[in-house]
Amino acid sequence: MKRYLSILVSLARYGLAQLLEYRVNFVIYSLLSIFWAFFFIFTAGLILGHVDSIGGWSKNEVLLLTATNTLFSSLLWFFVFPSLNEFSELIRKGNLDFSLTKPVNSRFLISIHRFDFNPFVRIVFIILFIANIAGSLSQNIGLGQIAIYWLMLCLGMIIFYNLFYSITVLNIWFVSIFNLEDFFSSVMETGRYPLNIYKNVFGIIFSFFIPIGFIATFPVQALLGRLSFVNVLFAIFLVIISSILSQYFWNFALKRYSSASS
Repeated sequence: MKRYLSILVSLARYGLAQLLEYRVNFVIYSLLSIFWAFFFIFTAGLILGHVDSIGGWSKNEVLLLTATNTLFSSLLWFFVFPSLNEFSELIRKGNLDFSLTKPVNSRFLISIHRFDFNPFVRIVFIILFIANIAGSLSQNIGLGQIAIYWLMLCLGMIIFYNLFYSITVLNIWFVSIFNLEDFFSSVMETGRYPLNIYKNVFGIIFSFFIPIGFIATFPVQALLGRLSFVNVLFAIFLVIISSILSQYFWNFALKRYSSASS
């Protein structure tokens, strides 16, 4: 465990060193990133200006959903997506072989070999915005609710990491699957709305197959003290099942992978 933590820190330092080489670009990207996050939330505010609630959620609660959705996607773009986006290139250039022959878990190395610090400022901005909105609510929010909020956020990130990793692994068969980045972004965007607005077939799909409730709905419910213990257990169950299935699929794919040297 200590060894993997050391590798993680080293990779993060390398990513930060790369960022500091282009500080002007980082500043410009950070400003644009904050503007994008503000515009995203501002758009939600405009929509809410014409209604009192959406799916039983008040205006401030929907703003919390929107901000949490932005935080969720930003964290994934910080930790996971930069590496997954390069998976296809690793196969095309034959560099996947190097990851597979390293004396560390190949999935671990492939998943976090690149950090993107560009969303960092946006993440800080969104956290401050969430704290401000939560503080403006009439109800008191305790440390326990905040802890469960972050727990559900982390569990949701693991679930979607497993899902997106499995989809990315399909590159082993198809070599280059385009627009995965757009697909990931589209899935993330569906989570900005309350889960209960999706009915019939979409309700089933977004509850079990692509559980978007873990992107924002369940974390915000936890923050508001409305999350049932059953949903927490369901999140833990999905983390375990998705981890097992994605690892099984990864092992299955590796058996059918033709290395660059073969």
